[in-house]
Amino acid sequence: MLNIIELENRWLRYKIKSYFPYFIITIVLIITTSLLFSSSKNQTLEKKLPPKKEPVQKIIKPEKNIQIKHKSMMLSPSLDFINKELNSTHSAMKQKMLDLYQKRAYEDVCQIGFDYFKKNKRDEEFVSLYAFSCLNADYIDRLAAATAVLKFSKKARANSAYFSLILMQKKLLYHALVDNYSLSSFKLPSTDYVLSRVFELYSKLEEHNTHTFYLFEDPLNPKIRYKLYLSLKSKRKKMIIEEFYDTSSIKRHIYW
Repeated sequence: MLNIIELENRWLRYKIKSYFPYFIITIVLIITTSLLFSSSKNQTLEKKLPPKKEPVQKIIKPEKNIQIKHKSMMLSPSLDFINKELNSTHSAMKQKMLDLYQKRAYEDVCQIGFDYFKKNKRDEEFVSLYAFSCLNADYIDRLAAATAVLKFSKKARANSAYFSLILMQKKLLYHALVDNYSLSSFKLPSTDYVLSRVFELYSKLEEHNTHTFYLFEDPLNPKIRYKLYLSLKSKRKKMIIEEFYDTSSIKRHIYW
């Protein structure tokens, strides 16, 4: 005798299996259509968006003189040790140094001061005379020791601030030239020393690619120009500032 119920179950299972491939194909078609529609929509949006504009970089031209008018706070040193009688402490040595200083033998005075600095570091007249001589001889790194001990009087502190500023400007300017470090965000006081004037002119420039040299015109005297560049002749790069009056070179400063 036939089992009707079992036959009906078999028939139902057969029907379900026969429709299964059509079900799978339908699902695949729905997913594919959805992906194609999404991709087409994204492409349409990308076409509608305006192209991004690349920022325009302004590059300075070093072959032209750079003229910058500016005003900044000036730090002034105390040179009283030149105009008054020296105190009795080590007066013979200091008098010799002062005589050489007035003859503009700055390098000789700087060397004497360097040799006897430890014995006279508490004598502010001696230290100031030593530091100004080294500054005029372009031995700026020797100012570091002087700034540390000039602190016991108002005039000594003024000189310490003056020397510290120049030393920092030298380090920053060298860093800028060697490593293409931007100084445009710095707002520092200035001094009457040539490196300070060049530092201030350079720091007014916008960010730019490094150039072989820079020509600056003194804002107070258009006949005076400064040429700033690096010397690559030795392993240690040297920073050079040349001063010109009209077309004549009047002084060359070398820093490292």
